[in-house]
Amino acid sequence: MFSFDPFDECRVKYLDQEDIESLGFNYGNEYSKNQINGEVVELQRLLGYHHKYKINIIDEYNRNTIFDGYIKNKLELVKVLKMIGYDI
Repeated sequence: MFSFDPFDECRVKYLDQEDIESLGFNYGNEYSKNQINGEVVELQRLLGYHHKYKINIIDEYNRNTIFDGYIKNKLELVKVLKMIGYDI
């Protein structure tokens, strides 16, 4: 008997150039940067990990790190940007 489970076929779209640019970043092959609400947001594609980005958010004035972590898709990036008050 054949059974179909729709969740077997679901996957999340990985972060790509279009996603990064749609959020106001200037896309670079390995590195993208934007300034949002006085914080510098840096995205760096990890070499060897095709769909994983390191995100670093730094307060521009006192150089404190606000967020340092890894993301794989646009939803994760949007959540982090909302944490620093970026209106999406």
